[in-house]
Amino acid sequence: MATSSSSILRVCFVALVAVVLLAVSQSTASVQAAGITVNTTDDELNADGDCSLREAIEAANTNTGVDACTAGSGADTITFDPTEFPPAPATPATISPTSALPTITGDLTIDATGAGVIIDGAGAGTNSDGLDFNGGTLSLIGGGGLTIQNFDDEGVDVFATGAVTISGTTANNNGDDGFDVGEAASVTVTDSTANDNGDEGFDIDPTSADVSVSGSTANINDNEGFQIDTPGNITVIDSTANDSDTDDGFDIDAGGNVTITNSTANNNTDIGFLVDDADGNITVTGSTANGNDDWGFDLVALGDLTISGSTANENDEPGFELRAGNITVTDSTANDTIDDDGLELHSDGDIVVCGVTANGNFDDGIDLDEDSGQLANASVTNSVVENNGFDGIDFDTTALSSSGTFLANGNNISGNVVNGLELDGDVTVDATGNWWGADSGPSPDGTGDSIEIKTGGIVVFDPFLTAPNADAGTCEPAPTPTPTPTLTPGATATATPTPTVAAAVQLPTTGGTPSDGGSGALPWLAAIAGAIALMSAGGVLVAVRRRR
Repeated sequence: MATSSSSILRVCFVALVAVVLLAVSQSTASVQAAGITVNTTDDELNADGDCSLREAIEAANTNTGVDACTAGSGADTITFDPTEFPPAPATPATISPTSALPTITGDLTIDATGAGVIIDGAGAGTNSDGLDFNGGTLSLIGGGGLTIQNFDDEGVDVFATGAVTISGTTANNNGDDGFDVGEAASVTVTDSTANDNGDEGFDIDPTSADVSVSGSTANINDNEGFQIDTPGNITVIDSTANDSDTDDGFDIDAGGNVTITNSTANNNTDIGFLVDDADGNITVTGSTANGNDDWGFDLVALGDLTISGSTANENDEPGFELRAGNITVTDSTANDTIDDDGLELHSDGDIVVCGVTANGNFDDGIDLDEDSGQLANASVTNSVVENNGFDGIDFDTTALSSSGTFLANGNNISGNVVNGLELDGDVTVDATGNWWGADSGPSPDGTGDSIEIKTGGIVVFDPFLTAPNADAGTCEPAPTPTPTPTLTPGATATATPTPTVAAAVQLPTTGGTPSDGGSGALPWLAAIAGAIALMSAGGVLVAVRRRR
């Protein structure tokens, strides 16, 4: 059958279009990425048939072939030939630049996975950085085998318009920061190390980015281990900042939320963990700040603040000094503060302390205070507060809400030098069910720790525990004191039902005017008679303390 010329033309046209599209797609793919392999330790820019790191950066920046380096094209990746740069356990190969390396200007991945590479800047000259990036997106993937050291300025200096990822990379012994990220769309740091640098280990302060740090270490730096300042959210997991020479372990300022998990900041010259301005919430879990010259945790949040399973011992200032809308501290420890309280908590909302240990501190074990208004509610339960230099638990403000609820139940309170519990506000504190260090209860009626009331409030402490709460120090339900069994001849011991607290008779400060508005001895005797009648009817006389 004959074929028309128009049909033939159409077939030819379709075939031509297909060929063109295939060529364009192949060209586009080649523009998207290029692989450039460094195969010499020499620091050179010449035409001797190999590819140095300096030449690889030039090839990536200029999208041209340089010596034996493949021409860059778009988002490039620089790798290292493992025959020249053997991975651990072999000794890594060292590149020793004799001057600053070129600034990286495009989108780049430097991937040392499966290789062992040291970039040593001891001979690179004054004000030289190890890797200087001023471009789009940067991925620095060390694979545990990339070290940048001994540069006069930063180990890695980044100004990026895109995302920055740093993993498995070490930057030690540089004259300024180990890693300095001045701008980025987001910052992710994993399994990386920055020790012994002349300024911060990690200095991360983008103007708009979320920051995530995990599995990373910054020890023995001259200033902060981690200095992170961003309008976004900050997450720190499994990371360590110890032994900073003149400053904090972690210094954090966030416009969003801050989450710190399983991280450590010990023996720093200033504060272990400082969050001096979080516009959102702060959550700290399983973290440690011991032996710092100032605070262990000094945290401020406009939102809520939650601490759990964390430790702050042997710091000069409070182990935990916290300010937030609401504060919750559970299953945590603050012992042996050298010059202040174990925990110092400030809030105009609610404070909840449960399962906390605060022993052997110079001042109070647990100090509860308002922030700038009134403390709404506060509770301390199932905690151990012993052998502190001043008070065990101190409701340390007159700004306590008259409509609030204030509790201290199920605690072991003993051996505190001044008081077991102090109340500064004109409110009622339910302090029943505590162990006061003696089976006779708090002094002066018993021989345990004392209770002091400064401004006319009421502390209800009876019934109390006649032995320590074995579960104190963990956030379990507070125990209910067991009434003394009543025995009849030949009968089995049975507990009298727990009495109902029907009323409180508030003892007068001195022998004159009782609190019910009467005067003289007759109203006082009437109050005693009423209390006896109340007890015989199945109620209890609530024991309270007024300051004498």
